[in-house]
Amino acid sequence: MSKKQIKTKKKKGKIFLLIIVLLMIIPIITAQFNYKINAVKAQTFSTYTLDGYIQNQGAAKVFKYGFNTSDNSGCGWIATYNALTYLYNKGLINYDPKVEDVIRPLDSFASFGYGYLGTNPLVMKLLLQSKGLKVDIITNKNKFEQSAKDADINIIVYLGKHLTYGHYQMMEYDSVGDDFVFYTPSYHVKMDEYLEEHENDYTFLLAISI
Repeated sequence: MSKKQIKTKKKKGKIFLLIIVLLMIIPIITAQFNYKINAVKAQTFSTYTLDGYIQNQGAAKVFKYGFNTSDNSGCGWIATYNALTYLYNKGLINYDPKVEDVIRPLDSFASFGYGYLGTNPLVMKLLLQSKGLKVDIITNKNKFEQSAKDADINIIVYLGKHLTYGHYQMMEYDSVGDDFVFYTPSYHVKMDEYLEEHENDYTFLLAISI
């Protein structure tokens, strides 16, 4: 290999490395700008339930997520926010979560495709663990029901086989009806019925405990 070829190869390597670094830095910078906007919007946002949950994802359009808005791709942070709010309401954690503080770390490190392709569940897990919580990711559908019953609160997700759709939801076990309460949107359903409805989707569960 000639000196010219070696020089060209090194130059291409540096350009490639620069592109990788930029791809990693851009979401972090974008998240800082979004945080300032979201903090202001959070002061006037009032579309919560009486218990402080976000059930209407469409109303979350005012919050920026990556280069997108949360009505389109914010279900991951909404489910995380709802789960933390649930634990706070139950007295299991002693801090009242703020929307903008939940969004920022996920916006920085978890927003796939700059907010257009959803949220990385592994980063959601790390965020919850950073709050002192235990989080297990369950992929075996046969273990969903018992794992969800044993946990303090859950986040469940379904993802289309062709990755054209997906949705995160907080999910609470209701011992009275022996079924589950799903949030955003809100409805009750038994686990086997939920899994039957999503039999052609990828599904997994984040079982969260203190």
